[in-house]
Amino acid sequence: QEFKEKANAMPCLALAVSMGRYHFAWYKEGTADMDVESVEDAANLMYASIQFSGCNRPDMPTELFFARMCNARWPYAVMLYSELGREFASRYLTEQAATIL
Repeated sequence: QEFKEKANAMPCLALAVSMGRYHFAWYKEGTADMDVESVEDAANLMYASIQFSGCNRPDMPTELFFARMCNARWPYAVMLYSELGREFASRYLTEQAATIL
């Protein structure tokens, strides 16, 4: 939670915090259940990193797109939101699934 707050205050940290949440907080401790709050945080932080780095600008030159690692940020954002939506749908939380997807 502390890192999330720091990333919100300093958007340059969003990519690192997102990847940390993705790699180390996917599951609830001691279970095989997805930690949806953590995955949603990771997805939102990844999108914040996309915005911070300008990867959401359609006029960005290709060279800059690759230099800013946009080609890595976008697939992770899509994957995180997709998996979160799939998890909500599997729990019959259709409203949340529709919002995320």
